[in-house]
Amino acid sequence: MKKTLACVMVLGLGLSGCSLFGSDESADNMDAAQAPAAQEAAPQEPAAEKAPAPAGDKIQADLDATGRKLVAQAARTVQPSKNAKQVRKIGNAYVATYTEVDPSSMTTSVNTSPSGNYVGFVRYQEVVYECRGKSKSAALAAPCDAVKTRRVNEMLSHNGKTWMY
Repeated sequence: MKKTLACVMVLGLGLSGCSLFGSDESADNMDAAQAPAAQEAAPQEPAAEKAPAPAGDKIQADLDATGRKLVAQAARTVQPSKNAKQVRKIGNAYVATYTEVDPSSMTTSVNTSPSGNYVGFVRYQEVVYECRGKSKSAALAAPCDAVKTRRVNEMLSHNGKTWMY
């Protein structure tokens, strides 16, 4: 069994050549050798230049807009929410808790990775509230106090056109 596996691996590496290791030289040379007539017949076009990277201001503006969308989505989907509080009994009292996203706490920043790609950070805060009462219905109707704040840091990548999260 081991010999068979070794033979299959050697054959696979031998047949695949350098394509497994990321070298494109053999493919480029092979294409050039196979289609010299096609190259002569087609008029030579200048090499397409890469589009310049988007300006830093546009990238930052796109990240700000994406950050606002992300924070709005987090505010809509956070659980337990103000409309669906979680109630639990602690001792003789009931405590209703919920979480809200504070959209005014959102900040964004853009960094460039060593490979030249953009990495964005969206930071915001989630505030946890507790409402106390002697019964479940009293806890749900009671005024609530902020008891904890969580800092959330979302990391996004830029694919050249949009921010992905």
